[in-house]
Amino acid sequence: MSDNAPTLRLPTTPPPAPPGVPPPAPPGRPSRGPLVLFILLSVLVVVAIGVLVWVLIGRANASTQAVNSPSTSDTSAPPVSPSQPPPPGVFTVFTVPDSQQCRGHGGPGKQQQPVDAQVTWATTNATQVWVAEGTTDAASVGKDQVPLSGNQDAFPDPLPIDCESKSATFTMTLVGADGAHVSRTWTVLIEGRHG
Repeated sequence: MSDNAPTLRLPTTPPPAPPGVPPPAPPGRPSRGPLVLFILLSVLVVVAIGVLVWVLIGRANASTQAVNSPSTSDTSAPPVSPSQPPPPGVFTVFTVPDSQQCRGHGGPGKQQQPVDAQVTWATTNATQVWVAEGTTDAASVGKDQVPLSGNQDAFPDPLPIDCESKSATFTMTLVGADGAHVSRTWTVLIEGRHG
């Protein structure tokens, strides 16, 4: 044979594996396990960084709000927590005369001129104030609503006193911010001639 003659190459097969040793895997695609693991770890790192940034921004905003919020010395009223009920309404002033004098109208045997009931009041933590004749809760009657403080001149309609009677009874009721009703009832003795 000469060196120029083509050489016939026969396919070679690997030698048989010794008994008990598995044969080698055929050549093919490389395993994707490490690539998938790398992608999952990358996603977890990005999410962790995002959560960390979110927490830090939240703390920075809380610090800014604490610095910008007014201090307790700047407020004139104590803060009311949403979980606390509003304070009850009260009358801080309630003044009425013990008696009132009816004025005569004409000579003897003539009718006396009616006068208006006198009262001065002031409230705290009230949302409404009502007044009515009698001893019933005036807010329930709902006839005459008056300002949260004032005197008889603030009534939309005067409370006339019947001079033919010996006394007159009235009730003023406030409705507190908590919804409770607080009433003050007073009786005025009428001086002068009675029927």
